[in-house]
Amino acid sequence: MDGSIPTGLSTLAPLTDPGPQPAREFSFDGMSKINGKVYDMADPGFTVPKGVTERWRFTTKGNAPHPVHVHGAYFQVASRVGGRGELFPWEYGWKDTVLLEDGETVDVLIRFDHSAVSGLYLMHCHKLEHEDMGMMTNFTVE
Repeated sequence: MDGSIPTGLSTLAPLTDPGPQPAREFSFDGMSKINGKVYDMADPGFTVPKGVTERWRFTTKGNAPHPVHVHGAYFQVASRVGGRGELFPWEYGWKDTVLLEDGETVDVLIRFDHSAVSGLYLMHCHKLEHEDMGMMTNFTVE
């Protein structure tokens, strides 16, 4: 390493889009529920296949913005409908959290393969009050 500043940024290799229909949909309801459920530590949630790109859809019906955080993988924001309605330049990159605005639907492309080991993971709203009230869900990577 010679300490010089690179002349350009690295390029982002986009994940292959599996298509417009989401593999999974998550509704962030009120301040305490995902898909109508409060977090249950004993519930293993859903199963995600390792090494497969999926489209996940996050929605909220206008009750509050939610920074959605997924453990175990990075994702790429694919689209926004409602709310801001567009992707901004800083959203084109690997993310582990995406802001879901009031009344917005956000699709992300996610793939668990770079470092995820099989096992239990967590997805949650990153607002501490919402997280503490149960706006979390487990999922298993296999």
